[in-house]
Amino acid sequence: MGRGLSVLFSLALILYGLRMYTRIRPAFVLATPDYIITMAFLCELVIFTSLMIAINHGLGPHTFYALKDGQTTVLRCIFAVELVAFWTTSLSRISIGTLLLRFDISKTWKAVLWILIYIQLAVAIGSSVFSFLMCRPVHALWKDVPNAICLSLHVLKIWGYSSRIA
Repeated sequence: MGRGLSVLFSLALILYGLRMYTRIRPAFVLATPDYIITMAFLCELVIFTSLMIAINHGLGPHTFYALKDGQTTVLRCIFAVELVAFWTTSLSRISIGTLLLRFDISKTWKAVLWILIYIQLAVAIGSSVFSFLMCRPVHALWKDVPNAICLSLHVLKIWGYSSRIA
């Protein structure tokens, strides 16, 4: 599992590097979409690092074979991935939106693009807020905490399904 993840991340790194190289050489012409995609790539780096740590602590094989002492680390890493994943996809989409805004298009299309950009921003902010509201205290997500208050499985399923639409 770690090898496949590494190959995909390496491919993304190469493509990102080529894009930045062509935007910096021969003339430095970085624009807003380039900075936004850089933020998205940094978020992806956090995801990759968290997943590699989780894999080293037992994520991947059947839970019967998983290391019991590594469960807390795995769940903490999964929380980090969950927190950053929506930002990665939203920033990628926002980057594409800002790139499209640079074209000579009608005011209607520009308005539509701005609405879609704000929707992506709202989804990322909403997912971050929801991640911190799933359990009180938050560390109850990765270890046993007496008297912790967590959202019901039904609410979590609704959030999971509805958040994938945006």
